[in-house]
Amino acid sequence: MLRLWKKQRRPGSGAASQELALKGALLMKIKAIMSAAMGFACVAAIACLSPAYAATTAGQATVAYFSFVQTGMLTRMPHEFVFAVDDPVLVEQIRDVIANSSASADVHIAGRIDIGREAYNEEWPFHLVPGTVHLFRNAPEVCHATPFEIEEHLAEVGGAFLPGNEWCSWNSRLVREVAVP
Repeated sequence: MLRLWKKQRRPGSGAASQELALKGALLMKIKAIMSAAMGFACVAAIACLSPAYAATTAGQATVAYFSFVQTGMLTRMPHEFVFAVDDPVLVEQIRDVIANSSASADVHIAGRIDIGREAYNEEWPFHLVPGTVHLFRNAPEVCHATPFEIEEHLAEVGGAFLPGNEWCSWNSRLVREVAVP
């Protein structure tokens, strides 16, 4: 095969550089094929982790659903707030926190909220945007509110109340992973 390249080479280009270019192109094709195969295998493996971690069609993110309740609320019964997470690393971190109930008291949920109900969280007229959800231990007071306070002041969200729609619920306690049909 090397002789064939020598016959077709352009003036001023060496056979070694042509061979290197061909090997590079071949390597890139192999990497693309392997990457696609590994991606498929990873999606298939993740889909089997739990019923709540449902794989969607190709090109879309996989989403897991979790819930938290507010602690320390004396006047109202606790209501679950269900939220979606589309980051596989965060999904595993949240599962670890839920499994270790003693740690769940120190770790809380934060993220940006959007006004509007979601099918997985119909009780509340707002929801956490999945791509903004994160865990925290300490956060500034300006983003703290209970779901009930947000519901009561929904028109003020994004202004002086929860600037930038950032919500960090200091009293949140992760409860469980939720299976959403």
